[in-house]
Amino acid sequence: MPIAESRHESKTKFLQAAIRVIRVKGYTATRVEDVCEAAGLTKGSFFHHFDSKDELALAAADYWIEGTEAQFGSASYHELADPLERLLAYVDLRKAMLTGELSDFTCLAGTMVQEVYDTHPAIREACNRSISRHAATLLADIEEAARHALRMDRRESRSLHPGHSPGRVHPGQGPGRRCHCGAVH
Repeated sequence: MPIAESRHESKTKFLQAAIRVIRVKGYTATRVEDVCEAAGLTKGSFFHHFDSKDELALAAADYWIEGTEAQFGSASYHELADPLERLLAYVDLRKAMLTGELSDFTCLAGTMVQEVYDTHPAIREACNRSISRHAATLLADIEEAARHALRMDRRESRSLHPGHSPGRVHPGQGPGRRCHCGAVH
């Protein structure tokens, strides 16, 4: 195997190990030695790929983004036509992910940003990128579902009160009197 592939494989092992260890211990309590042990690699190999634990955290945040984008981007909820059904299926997917230990489903970006918000601006920004990019993937569905719900609400209102418009007083009725449909207009 060429050296470049070997390095890439070891770097990937470090990134995967960092995600596992940080999700269990938190960023501050995670030591380079912990990541090396979890990866099954040496500190020499670690420092070949990363200058510091902070640099590893930044790379792990980017690796996390790649993983979550791939996982959620290929999820079957995108195939649903109705925007509300897509959002509900997304919530169902998230609920289904809540298995095992807390660290098995904890968000790496959320875990790190809680600890280092004030002390590590670069990590805070990497976490913000991760969280914001994922939230942005839901925005179009949320907006479409809201528009759809508003249209449905208007249709339902018209079907319950045909020919009525809000605030309109019908002949023979005064303000605050019940209409034939049961509504008070």
